[in-house]
Amino acid sequence: MASVQVHNLHSKLSSLPMADITRQFLNYLTVEAGLSENTILAYGRDLLSFAKFCQSHRINSLPQVQPEVIYRYLQFMAGKRTIADTINEAIAAVESVGQRILKVSTAVFGRFLKATRMALVRVWTRYGGGEQPCQREDDAEINRAMGAVKGTSRRFLDVSMAALARFLQATRAVLSRVWRARGKIGDRSKSEASINRALVAVKMLLRYAKMEGLVEDDFSSVLEGAKPWQKLPMIYSQQDVIKLLKAPCPADRFYHRDKAILELLYATGVRASELAGLKISDLNVKIGYLRCLGKGNRERVIPVGKAAIAATVEYLHELRPRLAKEFSGDFLLLSRTGRPMGRIEIWRLVKKYALRAGMPANLSVHTLRHCFASHLLAGGADLRSVQEMLGHVDIVTTQIYTHVDQQRLRKIHKQFHPRP
Repeated sequence: MASVQVHNLHSKLSSLPMADITRQFLNYLTVEAGLSENTILAYGRDLLSFAKFCQSHRINSLPQVQPEVIYRYLQFMAGKRTIADTINEAIAAVESVGQRILKVSTAVFGRFLKATRMALVRVWTRYGGGEQPCQREDDAEINRAMGAVKGTSRRFLDVSMAALARFLQATRAVLSRVWRARGKIGDRSKSEASINRALVAVKMLLRYAKMEGLVEDDFSSVLEGAKPWQKLPMIYSQQDVIKLLKAPCPADRFYHRDKAILELLYATGVRASELAGLKISDLNVKIGYLRCLGKGNRERVIPVGKAAIAATVEYLHELRPRLAKEFSGDFLLLSRTGRPMGRIEIWRLVKKYALRAGMPANLSVHTLRHCFASHLLAGGADLRSVQEMLGHVDIVTTQIYTHVDQQRLRKIHKQFHPRP
């Protein structure tokens, strides 16, 4: 699924400024840097948004990208839009439609001229240079020639009128967009994390362009993003998680698979993409562990509890043989068509059972990952072991879970504070 999305992303980039260098950069991240498809997709989407912004501001080459342009783009993402930004964006849309109309009209008019020339050549040949007298059959030949010219001119007129109608429709839409923008400045604001990620994508593109000798400076020393607030992850109690794990009903068509998915997510704390990529050979049900590839293709081994093992074995015996097809391969989790499940399908499945269990709508796959880490620390696990199981490169990322467990904080305060 991700590979298809990356291909579609390349197609969208082809009509935008700096398309070639952006595609080369994404290929570099894939081949040389060895980043995952989901990471490539995230970089590509951010650079696609930046390319659209550059197009609306008539920036067509990478050397034109200066720090003020990048900061203007960050302000645009933060919602600090002006009417001028909206007008520029709208004019770019009209110009794009106009260019397409001009291209189509030029092609049709070329066919019109070709038909006219062929008709005149045919008449001239028939009359032998105009020296022979006009006969009755010559009138028929002239009528056929003129009929061809009239037919082509009529098609040219129809296409031109249709193109003009599309142009007027696009202009009307642009004017409506500008009118609606009055008083709605800042209604497209992105989070600080999204803005910083977009800045990183642009900086990496400039760094690659400098490495290739396409620009003289990548402005790394002057481009800084906003420092995001540290947000505590959403954690649910063990009772709430148990309620979610019991949400699948035995009457459900894919009960065994769905139960195994929920159990594995909570028992191992894996990401949705990691779970989707699991193969049967990655799971050892006798010893109780699984092997998965995380970000940057880093491999890690995670213990699996008895409940998750039992649910997975039941799925392997009861349901997977009926779902498997010749093209299913060794993938553990299969969809109803026999194809490997994608991370989006797993995300939707968790949402479905969260609503069935009466839990908040913002509960996601990553919420179960947060619960896995927090409940381990609450049970007495050391931070280094939790870091290994989560696959965090930096232990600072794991330390955020130590601020979540209120009971643990009260216990530490009571034990070590000098006054009771």
